[in-house]
Amino acid sequence: MYDQASREGNVFLQFEDADPPLVEKLNGTLSIKINDMLTEGEELELNPDMIVLVTGLVAREGKQLQSILKIPVGGDNFFNEIHPKLRPVETVMDGIYIGGTCQGPRNITETMSSALAATAKASSLISKGTIQLEPTLALVYKDQCEWCGKCDEICTYGAVLKVEHDGKSVAEINTAMCKGCGACMPVCEVDAIDLLGYSNYEIYAMIDSFTADINLADFKKEGEKKVDKEEVKAEDSNQRFEVLPDLGKKIIRSLEGSPKSIPEIAEEIVQSTEEVTYTLMSLRKYGYIAETDELNDDDYYLYELKK
Repeated sequence: MYDQASREGNVFLQFEDADPPLVEKLNGTLSIKINDMLTEGEELELNPDMIVLVTGLVAREGKQLQSILKIPVGGDNFFNEIHPKLRPVETVMDGIYIGGTCQGPRNITETMSSALAATAKASSLISKGTIQLEPTLALVYKDQCEWCGKCDEICTYGAVLKVEHDGKSVAEINTAMCKGCGACMPVCEVDAIDLLGYSNYEIYAMIDSFTADINLADFKKEGEKKVDKEEVKAEDSNQRFEVLPDLGKKIIRSLEGSPKSIPEIAEEIVQSTEEVTYTLMSLRKYGYIAETDELNDDDYYLYELKK
């Protein structure tokens, strides 16, 4: 196109971005002064009949693409990166990179630079072979869930799915898309969503730990009957059990008889091994259950109630 336009008599002048041309109107005559790169910076002065400015670049309608990719846009409708300096081609969605004029008006040099950066980021991700997800994810207790759709409405990452479970519609978390922001937790009216690592009973356990070293007997007056430590321990154990979610209670009841492996527990309480694993690890962390040194016939570790 450039060669064809040149043969037809069009003249092209090129200038540095830092040294734009000077446009003036003197005595009704237009004048342009430009340091032309093609003539090694020689200053040229032209007297054109008309000056036409380049049309401003605006973003085209892309609501359908935005809804699919879940990438935020700015007030100018261009896609937003995480940070213009530190992470200029990365988006809030892992594995989705942007470059070129979808981020805003750019010249050819800037477009090529951002495109190469996005390509390098994508290549480094693919070359790893596997992707490590953040452990802090939302978890739905399907027995408590009564699908209302509020978690799906507030999730900006599209990580909430509607599935069928035991004859009813419940929410399920797509762990590949969940960012662990916790926005879905407060909108759940039946308290059926927890954030792994920040679940309700974990927070309660932290609160209990602050008062675990307080000996009630120290507050008794001399000669008064001392508190029975076994009764206090049993009462505290019952209180801690009550704050557990239904899935945690089911796991504990399943282990009351004999030690069991995760697949055996999941089969007995009719839950997925993934949900049982997440909850069981939290129960072990906060002293509800313990891991035995024994393996079953399928080489799975056995778990029992902590004595």
